[in-house]
Amino acid sequence: MREIREIKEEAKELCRQHRGKLVGIWFLNLLVAGIMSGFVNSITTEGSGLRALGELIVCLISIAFAYGVTISFLKVKREEQVGMLDFLKEGFSVYGKILYKTLYIGACACLILLGCAFLVGAVTGIFLETETAIYIAYLVGIIVAVILLAKYSMTDFIIYDRPELKGKEALEMSKQIMPKEIVKKYLLMLLSFFGWYLLVGFIVGIGYNLLLIGMIGIAFGQISAMLIFGGILVFVALLISLIFIAPYVQMATVCFYEDLKEQVIAPQEEETVSETIPQE
Repeated sequence: MREIREIKEEAKELCRQHRGKLVGIWFLNLLVAGIMSGFVNSITTEGSGLRALGELIVCLISIAFAYGVTISFLKVKREEQVGMLDFLKEGFSVYGKILYKTLYIGACACLILLGCAFLVGAVTGIFLETETAIYIAYLVGIIVAVILLAKYSMTDFIIYDRPELKGKEALEMSKQIMPKEIVKKYLLMLLSFFGWYLLVGFIVGIGYNLLLIGMIGIAFGQISAMLIFGGILVFVALLISLIFIAPYVQMATVCFYEDLKEQVIAPQEEETVSETIPQE
């Protein structure tokens, strides 16, 4: 596989060439999700069973949309025809598979967190204070869960490329093509975006605090410029995330998979085919 720097360079160039479409896909996905959530909140009361049911339905629909966004980016990378609203329908044709994937990974992550909390807590609790043991347990659990998520991170692409596979088989294939060294490389690539997230978090933090100061001023009958400035900072941070970071990270993952497919999956498939051909 190529170096992380080369994969990111390709992703950056693809984002530059197709920025309008990629940003549009991300924006429309967030807009539709926001409209659905707003509709549920407007017709239900907080804390009611109906509100909980509505939020669950929105969550289940969003799973299909998330898959659709991923595949839309993959199609852009492959120069296939894709519309900005195609993500709305892409996931429902394979909804059973992506729902199985989501539930399976979610259940595994929960079991890992609970198992680490029990084991690490039981061991360290003897030597450390209870609160410290809890922090260590959750930290270990999160690390293990992240590694698990990385191993299954290519499942959506496999579901798209191998429609004949069931959800369980797609998960297993993702696990097989993501050995330790590939998982390490994938996580290092994602960590390389940490600076961007730190920048956005810093801007949002400043903007949020300025908004609070401005609202306190309004409470005392004074209109503060800090309120406006804080709102601008938060808006800029969200704009940076929407236009640059989110499409960049998503496209980098797509490019990583395409490299993986060329260097790992294709040779494995050729080897399997050659083994099935009878020798003369």
